[in-house]
Amino acid sequence: MKILALDLSSNITGFAVLDEKFSLLDFGEIPLKKYKKKSNPMQYLQVLYESVQDLYSQHMPDIIYIEEIFARNIQTIKSLARMRGIAEIALVNCDAKNLKFLNATSVRKIAFGNGSLKKEECFELLKTTYNLFNETFYTPGYDMSDAICLGIAGIKKEMSFK
Repeated sequence: MKILALDLSSNITGFAVLDEKFSLLDFGEIPLKKYKKKSNPMQYLQVLYESVQDLYSQHMPDIIYIEEIFARNIQTIKSLARMRGIAEIALVNCDAKNLKFLNATSVRKIAFGNGSLKKEECFELLKTTYNLFNETFYTPGYDMSDAICLGIAGIKKEMSFK
């Protein structure tokens, strides 16, 4: 079993690919902020679409998890909903069959047994667990660590169904 986890954000979208043994096969970010220009404000959606399709084609995951939308600001909610729709269309066009969603509190509870963990605490746990002490894995925005947590939670959730 292979899981692709996506933590959507309009500035930087984090992604992670893990297998059923919790091995971290790939992780990173899709930088979208630089594509939000006044001349073409929707270009970031095209970049997201193409990036999600590339990730799917490269890794051929069995299951895709996307973090549920959470925001207090209506404009942020609209932007994230637009992005989620674009990601879903990209996956459907790749013939992806198994798309699931988890909210952030459930992710932390399933992944680490504590839904009230802060992003910083999750980051530190992942850094130690996966020995990620290099410049590729860094804190600003916590996009990558959120995606890895989502992947871990997805695997644990899938294993509980077997």
